[in-house]
Amino acid sequence: MRKLPPLTELRAFEAAARHLSFKMAAAELSVTPTAISHQVKLLERHCGQPLFRRRPRPLVLTWAGQQLFPVVRDGFETFAEALTAVRAGASTGRLRITATNAFAARWLVPRLPNWRDAYPRLKLDIVGTDAVLDLNAGEADIAIRYARKPPSVGPCVELLRDSFYVVASPKLVGQMQKSLSPAGLTQFPLIEIEWPPTDAEAPRWQRWQNLASRSHKSVVPTANHIRPY
Repeated sequence: MRKLPPLTELRAFEAAARHLSFKMAAAELSVTPTAISHQVKLLERHCGQPLFRRRPRPLVLTWAGQQLFPVVRDGFETFAEALTAVRAGASTGRLRITATNAFAARWLVPRLPNWRDAYPRLKLDIVGTDAVLDLNAGEADIAIRYARKPPSVGPCVELLRDSFYVVASPKLVGQMQKSLSPAGLTQFPLIEIEWPPTDAEAPRWQRWQNLASRSHKSVVPTANHIRPY
């Protein structure tokens, strides 16, 4: 096992070497200059030779101090970067996100450059699938899904809601301004997204027509399409 000096001695030396001042190093580490001097002397005893030339002032690194300082400084910077990554939840260096194919393609993927700018060291895996992955089994770290009520697998945040509109091409309906009844829409070809047959509340045409008929509403087809994302 490698024999290393205590971390407090290395911290004191690194701060003193960076500032070339025991007083400034003491202020940074919230200790007294005497404490810094004591820790540096213990490190010099460990190294077997002086690391600073104290007289005449100002404080100057010896040859041994010049050799040791960049190694200790870079080591502390590496520690800081690693701890930052761990605190960000990146102990493995990779975050796995699952979302529906449409949401992944139209919303997540176009924003990847922003992610790389904010977290250049954290790798991101995007799993676009309409199947629901098991977070408890480790199939993904974060899931972005459509749901009518909060899932029970863990903490969740509502991001947004969808709105559905009746839209039509002017080539099909012309420039009509007359309102159509729900039944009147049946004279036109209706395009519908496939929904799971077990989803009784899916926004299908039949369900929309039933609800609209009960409320006696009519619609004016429009060519303006509002995207849900």
